Amino acid sequence: MLFVEQEDGSAMLLGVVRNVTGEVVIPAQVSVNGTARQVTTIGNGAFYFQRGMTRCTVPASVQKIETYAFSYNGLKQIDIASGSQLREIGVAAFEGDSISRFDIPDEMPLEWIGNAAFEGTCIESVYLPAQTRLGKGVFNSCYDLKHIDVNAANPYYKVMGDVLYDAQTGAFQTYAAGNKQDSLVILGDQQTMAFWFDASKLKKLYLLGHERPILTSRNYLWSDKMGLTLYVRESVYDKFMENEESNHWYPHSESPFSFIKDIKAIPDAEADAMISTLGIRNTPSFCRSTDDNYYRLDGVRTTNPVKGVYIHQGHKVVK
Repeated sequence: MLFVEQEDGSAMLLGVVRNVTGEVVIPAQVSVNGTARQVTTIGNGAFYFQRGMTRCTVPASVQKIETYAFSYNGLKQIDIASGSQLREIGVAAFEGDSISRFDIPDEMPLEWIGNAAFEGTCIESVYLPAQTRLGKGVFNSCYDLKHIDVNAANPYYKVMGDVLYDAQTGAFQTYAAGNKQDSLVILGDQQTMAFWFDASKLKKLYLLGHERPILTSRNYLWSDKMGLTLYVRESVYDKFMENEESNHWYPHSESPFSFIKDIKAIPDAEADAMISTLGIRNTPSFCRSTDDNYYRLDGVRTTNPVKGVYIHQGHKVVK
């Protein structure tokens, strides 16, 4: 293994000089330039595409696992030493691996898990301690994921039926795609949806934000079965369907969304009732806007407010 001294005097694992096979044990301390250094970082792409590597032991001293550190290798098991000081997992750090477990105990000071960190892995369960936050698509394409849980003191996320939501905005984060659930509720005004779903299993997809949603091909696992019914708020349905020819959602055989069987409107009151069961405030995006405009309570923007009540930079103001 190759190590280099960092600015703070600790050591970073840069990588390996040859292909590795079987189990790899990363030392907690190494000698760099004749001086003992504590290993605190596993560097960018350190074990990238090491297909012969099947297991790795990470010492408690490691505080950061950088981008692509273990991605697309043969890793099936990773063991984090007791008393781990791990604080950050980088973008796509384990993407494409075959690991089924990554235990994050409450004692681990893990603060951040980067975008797509575990995408495409065989992870079966997820637990987030009180201080842990997620980037985008961390558990996308995890077909074996069956259970999600969050420490009750975590202020960032809320779990309902093995679906993870942003505790403040209601924005969908991820769900247990390995379960047999046939419906999924997406909250929040995610116009460019930062979520993923398995279209081959779902029969009902509820998009309950206050604005028209837009999806891309990264949002779903395509299915050749036209079996999914899409539900949107009644208040946005007409706008959603006003131009069927340019609306790439509209079901037809040549559409990238050909698995959608039908699109239906759901009364706003019913949508709000579904949201209220989660205990999440699903506020319109204009109520959270940080721009310098003023918004009427119906969401209409104005730069010259007259007498009345408005929303400005997320706060109610009276003119």
